[in-house]
Amino acid sequence: VPYNGDRGLISQLAALRDAEGVPIRELFLSGPRENASSGRVVHNGNVEQFYATVEQMHAAGFRVNLVMNSTCEGLTTYSDGYGEYLRNFVGYMIDDLGIEAFTVANPYVLAIVREVAPKVEIAASVLADVDCVERARAFRRLGATVVTPDVSINRDLRMLKRIKEESGLELKVMVNEGCLYKCP
Repeated sequence: VPYNGDRGLISQLAALRDAEGVPIRELFLSGPRENASSGRVVHNGNVEQFYATVEQMHAAGFRVNLVMNSTCEGLTTYSDGYGEYLRNFVGYMIDDLGIEAFTVANPYVLAIVREVAPKVEIAASVLADVDCVERARAFRRLGATVVTPDVSINRDLRMLKRIKEESGLELKVMVNEGCLYKCP
């Protein structure tokens, strides 16, 4: 379930899970914008609010998936020190905050996350445009264990089955995409 910036949602989802038996595997959210960009505009509080939100999610019994969903950080990606900065950030997210999973769009960032976190679940983001077996395999080679296929193939059950079987990746299908099919 995506986190919308409303901390009251966390307790509401926990109540829904506990009272109604709704199987909620994890909550996903973007980190502080200066550390973990997203592909969309998101509620962005300060770092302390982010830490408190992650703690509240864990206290409610949810896994936390940090979305690092920017497809490109521009020249920052290639600047001196960016790789080391990213390694330190990811290490802190795992060691100090207990983040259990990451969703990543940029292949370079995904490879660094895998280097730092060899046992953590990493999903190739829907923004990675995985719409065929070859792209899924490429993300698996970089370290992804899960892929969120491009929404343009959500209804192509044969392709989804091929991606799952031939790449060996778990699939997470985005079911709440608001765009029209092949949206221009």
